[in-house]
This record gives sequence, structure tokens and C-alpha cells, in this order.
Amino acid sequence: MSREDGFDVADVATGHLDDPKVKALWRAVAPDQDRMSRALTLHLSVLLASWRQGQRVTVAEAVPVWLDPDESLVKALTDARLLDKTGRIPVRAWKSWFGPASGRRETLRVKWRRANERRAASVRGGTAAVPPPPSDRPSGPSVRRVRARETPSNDGGTNGRVGTLAETMAAMGLKVER
Repeated sequence: MSREDGFDVADVATGHLDDPKVKALWRAVAPDQDRMSRALTLHLSVLLASWRQGQRVTVAEAVPVWLDPDESLVKALTDARLLDKTGRIPVRAWKSWFGPASGRRETLRVKWRRANERRAASVRGGTAAVPPPPSDRPSGPSVRRVRARETPSNDGGTNGRVGTLAETMAAMGLKVER
């Protein structure tokens, strides 16, 4: 498994804490809010580590260093079907969330690969590198445009002095009428 198999950001439903499985977990540990918080942290640790690795990981692999992987909480997570018997995100849930995200990323990779191949072909002299046919329209301004507030110097540059539009036009040899 390469680093590119995982994600830096996971898809998590905004209603996750209202999920029937989370409610079943609460019924198993109620009324102890501390245990519920620790159980949800264990679950979230497994979920996020799995997304980061690009594969389902166990509680033992995912648990933060500051949290004890309490076996009774892991059992409660398993009984609520938030984890499977191996302490991982259940396969069905994993495939339904990670699969589409992985597919979207692969589709993007294919698009970028094709775009890069087209760009590389144009640089190497492919069809995209053929110059367009001549046009009777000018391709751009035929004279250098000078910012109206800079005064041109005798050598064609600007002296950095801010001048008026009339001074700029006069320095360019344009007729100034007042």
C-alpha cells in the first residue's frame, strides 16, 4: 500500500453522532458520558487512521498514545456494529464511504494524466504545438503602453517620477490639447 492510497481528509457524515449505531452504543454505556466519549474517540481514531492508511486498520493500530484501548469499550463498539470482530470499520461501511471517494480521486488522476500527456505532446511538437494560421487581426498592441502616472525618460524607460497624463502624452510625442 502506498501513501497515495490514503487520504488527508475523511468523508464523515454530519449526522454521525445521531446514527442508530451510535445511539445503540449510548444505550450500552449510559449514563456514563465519559465512557461514551472515550468509545467515540476510539471509533473516530479507527475511522480516521483507516482513511489515512487507505485500508481498514485495527483499534490497536489506531489508538492515540494518550488513550487506553479499553477492551470493554471495544466490545461495546463491536456490539453496536461500529467496529467488526477484528476491531476494524465494518467492510460494508468502509466500501460505501471509502470506495466512492477513492473512485473520485482515481477519475481525477486519469483526467490530470491525460491533460499532462496533452501538454507534454504540445511541448514535444505534437499537434498542439502547430502555430495558428495567420490572422488579419493584430495579436496585441503595437506600441508599448505606459502607465499614465509615470513620466517616461529620454531613454524609453520611466524615471519613477509620477507625472500627469498630459506630461506622459507629451513625452510620448502625442499632441496634447487643453
